[in-house]
Amino acid sequence: MIYFLIGLLIGAGGVYLFLRPKLNQEISTEKVIVSNEEEAQKKENFKKIEEFIATKDRFTNDDLQDLLKVSDTTIGRYLEELEQNKVIKQVGKTGQSVYYIKV
Repeated sequence: MIYFLIGLLIGAGGVYLFLRPKLNQEISTEKVIVSNEEEAQKKENFKKIEEFIATKDRFTNDDLQDLLKVSDTTIGRYLEELEQNKVIKQVGKTGQSVYYIKV
């Protein structure tokens, strides 16, 4: 009985070592697919933002959040990137008084 259990453990370890590289490869491929989908979604969102701000003199974080149906954090990252690229400028420091204008 002990030899059977030892054989079972050794066999299971061998199977794990044999399959582990394939599992890692599948996980890595899945991450690439998700990254490409996320990047495509981000580009689409930026296009929607550009079209939206082209028609507005000023807008808020909430305006964009309603437009894209994404989280406040995501909109914050998008706005920060647009500010760094000198597409928009933030007016006001914090809170509900903050709005953005085109540069």
